[in-house]
Amino acid sequence: MANWSTVKDSAARATNKAIRKTGEVADVAAIYVKIKMAEAKLDGYYTTLGKLTYKQLKTGESQAEKIKPIVDGIDASREKIRLLREKLEEEKQRRKEAKAAKPEDIADIEKAIEEAVEEGTAE
Repeated sequence: MANWSTVKDSAARATNKAIRKTGEVADVAAIYVKIKMAEAKLDGYYTTLGKLTYKQLKTGESQAEKIKPIVDGIDASREKIRLLREKLEEEKQRRKEAKAAKPEDIADIEKAIEEAVEEGTAE
């Protein structure tokens, strides 16, 4: 039979797991934020590229010197977004695998609580 110490230990384990899960969720959220920031930066590059292209077509003046760094920025941003999305998918997969391995922990906690309740009613 489980005693109060077992229930406390089970609750402590559950609390620690909840804290870890909160950290994992925060990690995933941080990746999402980084992706959105990189996408916003990419949008800015595209806007600037469009303006320079418009100016070049309208005036006939070459904007190649200004366009080259913008194109490089677009390429760098696209690569950063690709890497962040890979990292996000890896994190999601890791969480999915970890989640699949945890049901027995919940069952152990429930069993310890049930045994403690039974022990408490038997006394």
